[in-house]
Amino acid sequence: MSRPAKARVLLVDDEPLVSSGLRRMHQQSFDFVCASSPEEAFERLEADGPFAVVVSDYQMPKVNGAEFLSEVAERYPDTSRVMLTGQGNLETAVEAVNRGSIFRFLMKPCDPALFRKVVSDAAEQYRLRRAERDLMRNTVKGAVEVLVEVMALNNPAAFGRSRRVQRLVAAAARELGLESTWELETASLLSQLGFVAIPDVVVERAATGQPLTADQERMLEGHPELACRLVAKIPRLQTVAAMIAPGAASDGTADVAVQVAARLLRAATDYEELIALGAEPQQAQAALADPTRGHDARTVHAVATAGAELHRSTLQAVPIAKLQTGMILAEDLRAMGGGQVILKRGVELSESSLQRLRNYSAAGLLQTESVRVFLRGRTAAADAAVAA
Repeated sequence: MSRPAKARVLLVDDEPLVSSGLRRMHQQSFDFVCASSPEEAFERLEADGPFAVVVSDYQMPKVNGAEFLSEVAERYPDTSRVMLTGQGNLETAVEAVNRGSIFRFLMKPCDPALFRKVVSDAAEQYRLRRAERDLMRNTVKGAVEVLVEVMALNNPAAFGRSRRVQRLVAAAARELGLESTWELETASLLSQLGFVAIPDVVVERAATGQPLTADQERMLEGHPELACRLVAKIPRLQTVAAMIAPGAASDGTADVAVQVAARLLRAATDYEELIALGAEPQQAQAALADPTRGHDARTVHAVATAGAELHRSTLQAVPIAKLQTGMILAEDLRAMGGGQVILKRGVELSESSLQRLRNYSAAGLLQTESVRVFLRGRTAAADAAVAA
C-alpha cells in the first residue's frame, strides 16, 4: 500500500539558513519549497502551487509577514497560513492573526515536535477545506445538471441549449486562463431559469427568430433578474446569482471576478443563440464583435476560438437506434403530425433525452426514423460506421 503524499509547504524567510535548517529537520514529514522574500514566494505559489501551508517569518524587509500572509489569504484562500517569528510581543501576534487570518503563531526558536504538529494540523485544515469545497461543488453541479436536463425535456426551446452554453463557457474560460470555473459553469446552466415564467409560445418565437411584440420583448429582458432572485435563495450560490444578475458584466461595484464571468456568460449565450438561428461560427464571431452588442474584444476572441473548436463537426443522418450522447441535433424533432416539439435544434443529446426519443419512437409517436445531427471530432470512417 503506497504512503500518502507529503503535504507541500512553502517556507518564507529572508534568512536562508533558517529555511534550509527547517527543511532538513522536517523533510521526512513535509515536501518543502523555500523562498527568501514575499516576491519570490508569490513566484513559487504561481509556478509550483498549490501549497497546503505557507510558513512565513514576521520580520522581513519592505513587507512584514502579516501583510504578506494577508495577501496570500486573498489570492490563495484554501492555503493554511502559519506565522514564525522571534518577536515575542502581543501586538505582533494580534496583527498577524487579524491581518493574515493566521492558523497558528509560532515563536523562534520553535520546538521541532511543536512545529511538526502545527504544520500537520494546518495541512489537515487545507485538506478538509478542499474536500468540503469539492463535495459542495460536485453535489451542487450534479444537482443543477439534473434539474436543467429535466427542464430541457419539458421546455426544449428555453433550456435545450443550456448544456452547450456551459461547454462553451468552460472552454472559453480556459482560453482566458480562468481557474476554478465551477461557479461560472453553474451560472451558465441556471442562467435560463427565468424562462419558467415566460409562456412557451413567446420562448418558441424568440428561439426561431420570429418578431416579438414590445410586451414579449420585456418578458424576455426580465428573465435574468428572475433567475438571479431564484438562485440567490440557494445557500452558498450567491456568487452564482451575482454572475447571472442583469448588468453584472458592467457593474463597477461588483467583484472583478464576477464581472469577468458575467461578460463571458453573456457573450457565450449570445454566440449560441446565433448558432441556433443558423449562423456559421465566423458569422457568429462577426456579430459578437459588433460594438452595439457591448462585448469586449478579449471575451469575443475567447468565445469565438472556443466556439469554432466546439462546432467543428460534420452533419450526418443517424438512425434513432444509433444515436449517442454528445451528438447535437441539427433539426427540431416533433411528435407525429408535426405538433409538439420533443427536442429542439441545438440540443446536445444526453442519456435522458436519448431515452425520451427511443420511447417516442417505440410508441410510434415520432415522425422520423433517422435524425440529422452534428458529430464532433469524428473521422469519416467513424461517421460511416455510425450511419451504417
